[in-house]
Amino acid sequence: MQFFKQSLLVGVVLVLFLTDAANSQSAPRAKAIPYWNDDTPSSGLRPNHDSWQQILDAYLIIDHPTGVNHFNYDQVNGPDQQKLIDYLSYLQELDPRQLTKQRQKAYWINLYNATLVAFIVTAKPTDSIRGLNRGNFWDLERFSIAGQTLSFNDIEHGILRPLFQDERVHFALFRGSLGSANLADKTYRGDTIDEDLDLAARGFVTHPRAVSVNNNVLRLSRIFKWKKEDFGDSREELKLYLRKYLDPETADKVDRTTRVRYQFDWSLNKPE
Repeated sequence: MQFFKQSLLVGVVLVLFLTDAANSQSAPRAKAIPYWNDDTPSSGLRPNHDSWQQILDAYLIIDHPTGVNHFNYDQVNGPDQQKLIDYLSYLQELDPRQLTKQRQKAYWINLYNATLVAFIVTAKPTDSIRGLNRGNFWDLERFSIAGQTLSFNDIEHGILRPLFQDERVHFALFRGSLGSANLADKTYRGDTIDEDLDLAARGFVTHPRAVSVNNNVLRLSRIFKWKKEDFGDSREELKLYLRKYLDPETADKVDRTTRVRYQFDWSLNKPE
């Protein structure tokens, strides 16, 4: 808990601009951290995510007319801030290697998303998370788990991407912005993780911030550029992947496009 409180303080004090990670043409390559490769298939341990669900129920806006979930960061009261800190402390006291593989996946996604929300609530950026920290926000070590320190990038590129080999995690990880995949209104649970990730993938891919066609130009979220190796080796393979979630008419329009433009809105997903 002390580690997390110190990290929160860092998030408040270092209020400058986020550099290369936000604007780079590609994300760090997936490279497994072997320490986290173990799991316990017979485990009956089920992390309790009820506190995180209560925060989502209280402050997440899921009926915004843009179709993008917003979050009332400025409205999170003192007791709920403490509830969020206690939840994150509880997660970091667990050893996820003692979980089943599916519960591990849910554990890492919930930890990532709830921690980012906690930093936004504490640091209070006005317009974008790019104002949260000097240097590379995503690389700062913020987590202390089973004797290891980890960053956001460690969780995404060292654990989730290489160890689970499931591109749908990109549609579950929340990046605190309008261009991000939605912050889900339900916590991820090991028992329903596949259905939850399918829902997240379909919700993102079918929204114009992710995929749209205008004058035969395919406009894609930069997530598909930053993580392009996770969606196939070519543009045609990416189109085939998108077809799984798009309606037939939109999928046919995507197939006929010959040019691609990428977009991503880093504006904070807070109510106007």
